[in-house]
Amino acid sequence: MAKRYLSGFSHDEGGNTAMVFALSLVPVIFAAGSALDYSRAGDLRTKLQVATDGTLLSLCQAKTSLSKDQLQDMALKSVRAYLPNGASPSTRLSSRRARASSR
Repeated sequence: MAKRYLSGFSHDEGGNTAMVFALSLVPVIFAAGSALDYSRAGDLRTKLQVATDGTLLSLCQAKTSLSKDQLQDMALKSVRAYLPNGASPSTRLSSRRARASSR
């Protein structure tokens, strides 16, 4: 019985357009979601780069007598000023580099 049903199903041409549309909808939605994620990641990277550049420029103009803790506090305030509301920056200063990331 199943063999007869499947053989009839394979020769039937009614509704093929809807089936092809439904099957092709999955990769199209996946591609659109991937493009959106990639766009948002690029936007976040740009914002973090602007925040990092601005912070480093402001730290270059800071007094040389400031301690490491004071410089780190200034860096956190500067990065928070650049990032949109709701972003929680974490900045680590080393003797060579300042790294900013959004959590």
